[in-house]
Amino acid sequence: MPSSRSFSGPGHRPTEEYVRRLRLRLNRAFPGVTFYFLPADIVSQTINFGLPAPFDVQIVGRDQQQNRAVAGRLAEKLRRVPGVADVRVQQPADLPRLQFAVDRVKASELGLTQRDVANAMLLSLSGSSQVQPMYWLNPKKGVQYLVNVRTPQHAMDSLSALNVIPAGIGQPGRGDAQVLANLATLRRSTGPPIVNHYNVMPVIDVLAGTNGRDLGGVLRDIRPLVAEAEKELTKGNFIVLRGQAQTMDSSFLGLGLGLIVATALIYLLLVVNFQSWLDPFIILTALPGALAGVVWGLYLTYTTLNVPALMGAIMSLGAGANGEAARLRLRSPVPRTRRRARPQRPSADPREAERVLPRAIGPHRRRDLRRFAYPAHRTRSRQFTRPYTRRKLRTGEIRRGRGGPAPDSAGQHPAVPRRRSAGGRGPARRYGRTPLGEAGP
Repeated sequence: MPSSRSFSGPGHRPTEEYVRRLRLRLNRAFPGVTFYFLPADIVSQTINFGLPAPFDVQIVGRDQQQNRAVAGRLAEKLRRVPGVADVRVQQPADLPRLQFAVDRVKASELGLTQRDVANAMLLSLSGSSQVQPMYWLNPKKGVQYLVNVRTPQHAMDSLSALNVIPAGIGQPGRGDAQVLANLATLRRSTGPPIVNHYNVMPVIDVLAGTNGRDLGGVLRDIRPLVAEAEKELTKGNFIVLRGQAQTMDSSFLGLGLGLIVATALIYLLLVVNFQSWLDPFIILTALPGALAGVVWGLYLTYTTLNVPALMGAIMSLGAGANGEAARLRLRSPVPRTRRRARPQRPSADPREAERVLPRAIGPHRRRDLRRFAYPAHRTRSRQFTRPYTRRKLRTGEIRRGRGGPAPDSAGQHPAVPRRRSAGGRGPARRYGRTPLGEAGP
């Protein structure tokens, strides 16, 4: 193989880049050998629901011979699709295998069964945990450890070593222990390494991954090939496309319906909030703009449409509706505020900044400043009064309202008459309406 020095570089590189390089070099160095890469990150493994590849084309049916032929032709077509990589058949039928046929007559003469011979082979090749698990208890720590006894792998390096595997324990009157060659006959054959079933039906899986292309684009090219291959199957057999493709379709359908339901719920909530059937339509006009911003953001960042993007789109609907609802709430108070603010415009002249600025941001608590702050923060002088107004609104000294005595021509508020309590004592109390619209006692 070529040297791997070119893999090293400044910093860390994405896993997909290393996989792409390995795929090219391995296929060039070992032609005729199938290499594939399993999902490397936990997110892909979770989305695949345990499948070893994003695309899983399952050929379901009992006509295994015809289904395997169709699976082979379909795999060849998938390899020619741009962006598809690691195409293979999960259950190949031509892998070599060694098959031992037990002579049950000889085994019964020795007091053994076919199950005893099979367990003896499992004990030597896989270990005692496959036949009868054994545990050892640590008396000091009180922890159980699994004990697995098996023949060392370096001792099973030839067919002769397989033939001398102990196949039975000697019993009184039955003879000595026997080896596998005395009870079974070895023959060579081919067959699938694994057999899979889905809903009791046997399946053949054609697996494929992606390389440098989005999942949706590859899926659009795969579906016509799958539909064409399904026509070649016999009656009672069919093809099912599973993996991330199935998850993507169901997720996009559910989130698309979620967008519609979210819009309807926003409208109904606004109807209850504003007690109007027409005002919420004004707010809903901002939602197309929010969705357009989502599409524009995906385009600028070269991001494909995916589940997180659709979830963000649903959240943007709420954010857009919230902003428009805030503007709509100010629609009614604005005309009243303008009527109150109109007499204050002469005093909001920029030339009066030297006089207004200290009173707006200073610690003064004069009544005329409190009268002036709320209506004036919507006029041209709001840049001077807004800091003081916000501070007072947060502390609760100013409360929103309407009405009150209008200022005179000079822009000054008249003094508010006061009265004392019935006993002539106690704090002074306003009567009538307060400057900001609160009803007096």
